Amino acid sequence: MSSKSLGTIITIIGIIILVVFALADLIGIGQAPDQIGYRQIIGVVIGALVIVLGIYVSRR
Repeated sequence: MSSKSLGTIITIIGIIILVVFALADLIGIGQAPDQIGYRQIIGVVIGALVIVLGIYVSRR
């Protein structure tokens, strides 16, 4: 598998993680629909870091 393909897969996984955690309250897996919890923030940050890693791998 080429690094570009691997980077694209990692980026897509990061986007999915970010979207799931960002929309956790709307999806129904969040704790309180009126506020963003610390777990959501951590999940969004992890998702963003995975996206950056995927972009780095694909450009390398």
